[in-house]
Amino acid sequence: MPSGSVTALDICAEALAPGQAYARAANATNITFSIGSAYSLPFSDNTFDVAHASQLLAHLHDPVLAIKEMMRVVKPGGKVALRECDPPTFSAYPWGEWIEKTVEAVTQHVLAEGAGNLRPGTSLKRHCRLAGADVENVVFSTGTWDFNTRAEREAFGRSWAGRMRDSDNARFAVRKGILDQEGLERVAKGWEEWVENEDGWLCITNGEALITVV
Repeated sequence: MPSGSVTALDICAEALAPGQAYARAANATNITFSIGSAYSLPFSDNTFDVAHASQLLAHLHDPVLAIKEMMRVVKPGGKVALRECDPPTFSAYPWGEWIEKTVEAVTQHVLAEGAGNLRPGTSLKRHCRLAGADVENVVFSTGTWDFNTRAEREAFGRSWAGRMRDSDNARFAVRKGILDQEGLERVAKGWEEWVENEDGWLCITNGEALITVV
């Protein structure tokens, strides 16, 4: 039986709801769900052994402050683990409007409403340095997300089909004239066709940073 505990945090309750439902279904009693801002974590100094953020910093206007906060709440000797993708590295087969317009909507949304940086993954080294992490105490690496089996395409593709029909990305795409409602539906169906395509494959490059807190 695991003896550790996990605290999941998001700025809104709606985002936490799926995780809470999954935890209940799995009878996982060692997970706590909290609402709070990455800029001002609602925890005391030196609280956790590990702080992990994946695909968060691209959505923040001040990613450096968020890293500082994670370092603050981690105990000396603990780890801050960060992972961010670079949206322009999306690569897929077959290639078409469904992926072109998705990438355009995501990248433009990141520029307009996030950290204003199309390469959040490969910016991690700079962000960590500005947050006060000594680069000698940080391991930088890259990894890839790879979706090519039917199960992988199903999980990723169905999610993106839903997001291109109704999400902040979809609404942004309409506001900026990247797609109209008919175009959103075409792109969503493109994702669904990709799921069904036995030759379908998609990969994305991520930047990774593992900070040892001192």
